[in-house]
Amino acid sequence: MDPSSSRSKHKYRPVRTSEPVEPRRARTTATSNAMFNLSKPLPMSPPKSGSPDLHPDISLPVPLQPRILNPNYVPSTHASKTSKTHSFRPSMEIGTGGKKSLESRNQRSTDPRRQYMRFNRQPSESDTSPAMGGQHVAPTEENHGKASTRLSHEKTLVDHYGFGSYPIEKDNSPEKLQFRQSMRRRRLRILFVSLIIVILLIVAIILLVIFVRPIITRSTHSIGQGSSTTSLNQEQTRCVNDYLRNATSDPSSYSCTSCLPVLQEVSSDFLNTSTNTTEVQGIRTARQFCGIRAIFDQSKGSGQGNLTSLGWMKDNQVCTWGGVSCDDSGLVIGLTLQYPAIPQTIPNQLAALTSLVTLSITGDKNDPTGQIGTNLPPSLRDLRLYNTSLQGFTSDAVFQSGGTLAGLTALTMDGNWAMGSRLPGPLLSMPLQTLVARNQIVFIDLEAIGTSLTFMNSLVTLDLSSNGITANLTILYLEHLTTLNLSNNNIVFIPDNFIFPPIIENLDLSNNPQLHGTLTPQLCLNSRLTTCSFVGTTFSAIPNIGCGPCRFL
Repeated sequence: MDPSSSRSKHKYRPVRTSEPVEPRRARTTATSNAMFNLSKPLPMSPPKSGSPDLHPDISLPVPLQPRILNPNYVPSTHASKTSKTHSFRPSMEIGTGGKKSLESRNQRSTDPRRQYMRFNRQPSESDTSPAMGGQHVAPTEENHGKASTRLSHEKTLVDHYGFGSYPIEKDNSPEKLQFRQSMRRRRLRILFVSLIIVILLIVAIILLVIFVRPIITRSTHSIGQGSSTTSLNQEQTRCVNDYLRNATSDPSSYSCTSCLPVLQEVSSDFLNTSTNTTEVQGIRTARQFCGIRAIFDQSKGSGQGNLTSLGWMKDNQVCTWGGVSCDDSGLVIGLTLQYPAIPQTIPNQLAALTSLVTLSITGDKNDPTGQIGTNLPPSLRDLRLYNTSLQGFTSDAVFQSGGTLAGLTALTMDGNWAMGSRLPGPLLSMPLQTLVARNQIVFIDLEAIGTSLTFMNSLVTLDLSSNGITANLTILYLEHLTTLNLSNNNIVFIPDNFIFPPIIENLDLSNNPQLHGTLTPQLCLNSRLTTCSFVGTTFSAIPNIGCGPCRFL
């Protein structure tokens, strides 16, 4: 083979040298630069002795190390075998123009774009043979410098640097498996927490739409129509004018359903500071009218007929209706409803009677029904329920601070069979003056009542008769108590050290068949005691027993 032809085909030839290969360092920049220089073929080196050739389609970058140029080197067909170490430094370029200067050759040899092979180079015409049907030609003596050298480079990169499309074996060591499991659990936890956060956000949005949006809408409407603290908006003005014009002659034509909520939004500041007395009086009377009219609407059949006979709904002058009590200014302060002129349920509109102080309802053991509490005005001080079918109070919260019944001073419950088996717990913390729970069949803790600090300073009347109470009289220290009725129960024993209330005036312990014990001089010599009964107790069997005004037979 002619060396000149070899030199013309291969302009760069590697120089074999025995110098050690420098560490593979700082080659990233050179490799990236070499990827963009595709105008000239890249240098090749012969394969190592005994290394098989790889497929010629695989062309991998080969890190070339700088070496000292040999100016006297003449490329030959086969690389020199003076050393087992392949040099990746290109030889001097000798072209048709003669030898170039050493400085030019050094500059070209150190060009980083010429020191690496392009990855995945497409096969050129010299790599294939038409006679072979386009298949790659195996390395021969002529193409040894083309294919064999390049394949040797590729084999070197695959062996030493892991280049090539070879499958990577999965590490299934216990540590790796444990790590993968922990990562999987962590991803599941993150997914679960994210799902909970999304659900909470959805719930929060729904709650905002349900509860907050109406408030914002009403506030915006008030801003657009005029603030209720200084003036009335258009809807409020319309309802007031409609009431003043039409309710007097035709009270049933007034739309309480739409106007009452609107008029309830008028603030007390406007009612107290407005100079338009006609509007103020119209708002107050319209509220009262709608609140009491709701009772008429809830009284079906004979109930409405009896209310009509009492003057209800003949006009809008509610103070003239039967069972309605008003003060001198025309505000409703009392309401007494007796069967059959009673509603089937207690309407929510009753809360519009903001001046109501006393409410008394007497049913027939069937009506009224439902619950009571939040549908009452907070101004209520005296609540009396007789023979109703009410299923108790809406919650114990109505007796706590801020509740609608927190201001009660008198509570009377008599014959309400569906009220429940216990008294509301917050009652013991309320400054009640009168507590009557008669014929209720409820569990009552006498000791809790007798030791209540609130009751000790406030309670005047205590009537717990006909409840089936089974207990001993241990302590009942109520300084202001004047009336005590524990008749028709199962009171068992009066101990020697029991102290009756010091200012007791009316005492009834009758019909407690097992009652026995000691009647102390503190009771019998009490000058305030006017009525006293121990009839139907074991004391009745004691001959010639006497204790002040007390009766035993």
